[in-house]
Amino acid sequence: MTLLRTLDASAYTGEIAPAAWPALRSSGISVFIPQIWGGPSGPNPYLAQHVAGARAGGLRVPGGYVWPPSRWADALTHWRAQLGDPLPAAVWLDVEAGAGFDGAMVSGLAMAGVQPGNYCSPSTWREIMGNTTAFLNLPTWLATYRSGDWPASLPTFAYGRVVGWQWQGTTTLLDESYDLSVFDAGFIQALQEQEDDMATDPIDKTRIERLCWLAVHGGPGAIDEYVDDSHMPRTYTQEVKETVDATMAALHQLATRVTQLEAKVAAVPTGSGQLTPQQVASIKAIIAGSKVTPPQ
Repeated sequence: MTLLRTLDASAYTGEIAPAAWPALRSSGISVFIPQIWGGPSGPNPYLAQHVAGARAGGLRVPGGYVWPPSRWADALTHWRAQLGDPLPAAVWLDVEAGAGFDGAMVSGLAMAGVQPGNYCSPSTWREIMGNTTAFLNLPTWLATYRSGDWPASLPTFAYGRVVGWQWQGTTTLLDESYDLSVFDAGFIQALQEQEDDMATDPIDKTRIERLCWLAVHGGPGAIDEYVDDSHMPRTYTQEVKETVDATMAALHQLATRVTQLEAKVAAVPTGSGQLTPQQVASIKAIIAGSKVTPPQ
């Protein structure tokens, strides 16, 4: 496995001198992960300066991190306000200081077209998340420190799929403070391809509406076929994919039951005494309102 040397920085770092980035790149650093949102201080006011400097210096910026994780939507809004589109390829949900995340936050990021990730230490995962195994397939950026040279391999973690290792805390490089990490090069490359796809072929409102309609009426496999035909980026983890499949199957079953109910109501004689004409009309109106018209 090839590992890429990575730095992250927050609002506490302040402005980073433009000349620092090419020097960092020359020293072997190739990836930078900025803080997007950071607790009581809110949005990182240096986000645009950090990202622009890193990119100009030749570093990849495959997303950022947010604390508390519940502010993930605010983080996306801040990213867009500071940097425009596309959205970050990934957002790491920072588990610390009493704040964790849940499945709704993970799903919210995935539905926005952003790869969700778990950013934690073994102790914060135990103390805040209770060592849950609910996110085994979620990419994990693990913070556990040691001394020595840059690592040549990633550690294991029983509660997530480790793709990055923050192996050293606050470290001064060229008069600025950063944390040091290594990331799986294959994972970073996949994020870069996702970002390129989003930049050239964004998922707009019409395509999202089409996906929702297919989930109700298309049957198993319909979403996969549409994703292939429309060249939408495939960025979901297996966990999210399974959730989408299960939701699609449940909605398809519901649509079938609505159709069956419509047929039964249509067959009820209005003068049979079982239902009044007004009741039949009311039920038909409810059924009609439950149907979804496919977007053009």
